[in-house]
Amino acid sequence: MDYSKKILVILAGLFGFRLLVALLLPLSPQETYYWVFSLHPALSYFDHPPLVAQTIFLFSRALGHHVLAVRLGALLFALGTSWLVFRIGKRMFDDKVAFWAVLLMNLTPTFSMTAMIMTPDSPLLFFWCLTWFLMLKVLQENRYQWYLVAGLAAGLALTSKYSAFFLPLSLFIFLIFSSAFRHHLKRVEPYGGLILALAVFSPVVIWNAQNGWASFAFQSTQRAGALTGLQWDEFLGFLGSQMGILSPLIFIGLGWTIYMGLKRYWKDRLWPETFLLSLSLPMIFFFTSVAFVEWVKINWLIPAYPPLLLLMTAYYQNRIIVLHWAPAFARCLWAVVLIFFVLLHLAPFIPQIPASGSTDTLTGWKQLAGQLETIQKKSDRTPPPFIFAWGHKTASELQFYLKGQPETYAQNVIGQKALGYDYWFDPKPLLGRDALFVWSDFDRFPYENSGLLEKYFDQVELLEPFTIYRGKIPLRTFRIYRCTKYKGREGGVEG
Repeated sequence: MDYSKKILVILAGLFGFRLLVALLLPLSPQETYYWVFSLHPALSYFDHPPLVAQTIFLFSRALGHHVLAVRLGALLFALGTSWLVFRIGKRMFDDKVAFWAVLLMNLTPTFSMTAMIMTPDSPLLFFWCLTWFLMLKVLQENRYQWYLVAGLAAGLALTSKYSAFFLPLSLFIFLIFSSAFRHHLKRVEPYGGLILALAVFSPVVIWNAQNGWASFAFQSTQRAGALTGLQWDEFLGFLGSQMGILSPLIFIGLGWTIYMGLKRYWKDRLWPETFLLSLSLPMIFFFTSVAFVEWVKINWLIPAYPPLLLLMTAYYQNRIIVLHWAPAFARCLWAVVLIFFVLLHLAPFIPQIPASGSTDTLTGWKQLAGQLETIQKKSDRTPPPFIFAWGHKTASELQFYLKGQPETYAQNVIGQKALGYDYWFDPKPLLGRDALFVWSDFDRFPYENSGLLEKYFDQVELLEPFTIYRGKIPLRTFRIYRCTKYKGREGGVEG
């Protein structure tokens, strides 16, 4: 069996395995939040561009509002990404390198999570790799019209996540530093592709223009304004998180690959290595620099890793760089990656494996929804109390898992900012109604004893706390308040 057939068999098996796991796992808070996005169709959203919501919307229309509808897009995007990386590796090196690079990528924790958990990273990674593949066709076939198709793919990457702006930047950096292809900058097609990418992205610009540039500000100036100076603990945490989502030996191997790649660039300036480094290093250098002064989220670097994994695999499989310790390192690397892969997929189903409330974000939402439904049934008010939570994550989980999936609200009920919920909430239909308010140590309510709730309701009563367990170990405790007669935001005091 050749490598193309082998990888197809493996990818089919992985797809089936991931589908089973995805159906058994409860939705994460991020996924339910993006599902709530899809219930409010718009050109874009406060937190992210619209493609993740549009994907969930399409599958929900076809399959209903179930776990499969939320996650099927991630599974399909991951399958497409894997096949694209195989095709790219085969074009740039050979099918053996492509096979082992794709297999390694699929076993890493970061790709495994992206392949099952629906976030903006799922479509981002697919369209990032599609643009990469189309650019390769330009470079290898001298068919400049592919720049336009690559521009469309890059535009879809931009509508997935703002970090996709590193993609056109990386491609232009490659053209600048590659003597073999620098003449492309004198042609019109690269700029035509860029214009098409921006045209596809234009709905996001229109939404921002209509909403005071809120999303652009949130992702740029507001984050920059939060910088507080050099923070070594943030930087060390960044390194540790990246080591965890890749596995330690892959992290070391990619560091070595960057070092050798840059060293070989200065010596030989081979365009394939320059191309792969250009797709990775701008993003890596930027976020590594940011990590010295601000927390960099664990998933922000995901698109930078497939090109480096391909280059690392090529260095080893094709003996481009021969080191006496490389075979032993490779054997250890595969062993560690397999252990990480098994633990990642088993941990949610084995409560004896210890996890904190901050790492286990999947457990307990159905139980909490059931508890709130029980309290609602005991109320003699018609309509029953509406539910709102401190934290958009808790609010979105409750909306998904409550029976009938009724509209659930966040802290903007009491005049506090609540990200996307600020654009969906109309308080007028809720005037005079009772409510149940929920918060936990997952998203702490900072005004617990300030009297803030009493400013928006006639009466507030703290009910018995509700604790979620992982096995026999307490995982998270929810505080639940019964609130009587909502006054509306006009009747309260804005936060």
